[in-house]
Amino acid sequence: MSRELVDLSPGQLHKLAELIHRQEVQKLQELQFKSYADQQKYLHDAKDARDKVYHVLESAQEMVMQTEAEKDTTKQHIAKDVYEYCTKGIGTSLQFIRSYNTRLTYLDKLKNHSDDLIKQLKWLNPATQEKEAQRLALEAGMYKKAALESAKKFQHFVPNQFSRWLKENKIKFEDLVQKYVTTSSSS
Repeated sequence: MSRELVDLSPGQLHKLAELIHRQEVQKLQELQFKSYADQQKYLHDAKDARDKVYHVLESAQEMVMQTEAEKDTTKQHIAKDVYEYCTKGIGTSLQFIRSYNTRLTYLDKLKNHSDDLIKQLKWLNPATQEKEAQRLALEAGMYKKAALESAKKFQHFVPNQFSRWLKENKIKFEDLVQKYVTTSSSS
């Protein structure tokens, strides 16, 4: 069974980022670190991942409000695509990427890229930079589409990997379930 990406509001994404951050802090008790410095790095990185979510969401929302205030339909269209790219990317990272290292890397790249797109949009003057506006609109649309496709791939990745592992190890799903039921009922 595949999980589907749930479209969450920015407030819900904030809450989910905070929840994941708290879980990572709680997980600290279960993890073994080689040194105190490694433990502190883990805590810093967990907080950094949460803060990147906050930054991207706030920057994207501010960008949309700015383009609405400017009343420039070209910039509004681009801003909408950039916003959807950012929110889908964050949703994917929070809902499907379980590895905190992988999620941190993903969010870091998303933050840097969204900052760049927002900066380009901020300085864009569609009246005098028509080709640049077309290029940025195309780029924002492509990233939005890629974020949606990425979310769909993540939805099927885990179940497909598990099914492949079962087949490669010649394990029938029914046998696995039976073994689990027997093991858990004897506990």
